[in-house]
Amino acid sequence: MTMNPCKRRTDSQDSNSISILGISIVMLHKVLKEEDRLRAMHKQNRYGEPMNTEPCIAIDFSTITSIQEDYKNNGTVIIDKKTAVMVKEPFEDVLDVWIEVQNRMQSAKAI
Repeated sequence: MTMNPCKRRTDSQDSNSISILGISIVMLHKVLKEEDRLRAMHKQNRYGEPMNTEPCIAIDFSTITSIQEDYKNNGTVIIDKKTAVMVKEPFEDVLDVWIEVQNRMQSAKAI
């Protein structure tokens, strides 16, 4: 039986779907733009394939410069130097994971 990496529980995140892989790689669910949702719906209608409107995305939290609450989608906007990504996970959960990653990186430097 294979386990979906986006549903795997970590030691610090018991009840939600956020996973930390290694020191700084975090698995989240991306919120698609409207045009990408329409493409997914078209693909489902035309080819009978399942519609995936919340794909998993792996983000390196060591490069994140800020996170913001996304009021429109009740999620979070994650920003690095060049891009911004909207994810469905709540701001408080993403903030907790960001702090956890920062602590892990500090611990790794101390070793």
